[in-house]
Amino acid sequence: TEHNIDVFSLSRALNSSADAESAATFVRSMWGHSKQAPDTYVTGTGDAAHCDATIPLAAAAADVQFWSLLADADPSAARKNASVTFALRNPGSARYKGGEGRIDGLWQIDEDLIGSPGGEGKGQELYGFRFTSWGNGIQWENTASAVMALVHYQQKYQRDAPVAGLDEAISRARVSIRQLLQAYQAVPASVLGGNINAYIKNDHAADYPGGSDTGIGWTYLRYPHVAASTWAGLLLLYQHDDGAPVDDAANPFAPPRKPVPSKDKSDADDSCLPSGGGSGSKGGGGGPPPPSGGGGGGGG
Repeated sequence: TEHNIDVFSLSRALNSSADAESAATFVRSMWGHSKQAPDTYVTGTGDAAHCDATIPLAAAAADVQFWSLLADADPSAARKNASVTFALRNPGSARYKGGEGRIDGLWQIDEDLIGSPGGEGKGQELYGFRFTSWGNGIQWENTASAVMALVHYQQKYQRDAPVAGLDEAISRARVSIRQLLQAYQAVPASVLGGNINAYIKNDHAADYPGGSDTGIGWTYLRYPHVAASTWAGLLLLYQHDDGAPVDDAANPFAPPRKPVPSKDKSDADDSCLPSGGGSGSKGGGGGPPPPSGGGGGGGG
């Protein structure tokens, strides 16, 4: 489902309406099939055979809920309301409120027990979203993108389909991200300490459980994280503070303000686009010839 959200956004940006609609149809068809979390989009279909249309048991993933919202891949306000309401439920955690094993909701509270090398941030209570409904601990890439999606919901749906606690969640998570940037000069994937051996022990109640467990086979350890930092930057460009103007150009799933040139329009400057389709087109698809003497490949 996540991949079809990407395809939908890219196809829309490239004016490929048929491809965009095909991807959006898949995203919409993934709604409501989870037995554990019926008010969510499932992660996708099975892979036991070609064109397997079965829906396997899987965790509710944060990125599928929030990125489908940020991309407007499904225009149903009722579905968006239900998905966001589910995500904002706080199941607790192994260390807080006895939440171990609870699958209802994605909102979590973590305490940074370590802080930066200089001690900044130590003891701070932070708010955000875990990776999936089977996971433990806030994952900050998903949290930054989730705040953008919640702001989008606030702007587009909140008046007619209000979600309780939306404004507070936006504010708390964004403040937490800014605190991480202040303390670390980057955004880590997780603030939960512990190495991979701690993660293997699977003790979520430990002070240092080995990062933020996705619940689906891997963890995000406590290191500065490129994607988390990038999404934090996009969030602050999108809306840097409560009540500030929203800049849709910072939403990577939104259509570009200036349309991509289209060969279907006679006045479009498409001189930089390939003249043919695919590898069989004249000139090898418009790309430059390979360097002489370069051998058969193996490069990046």
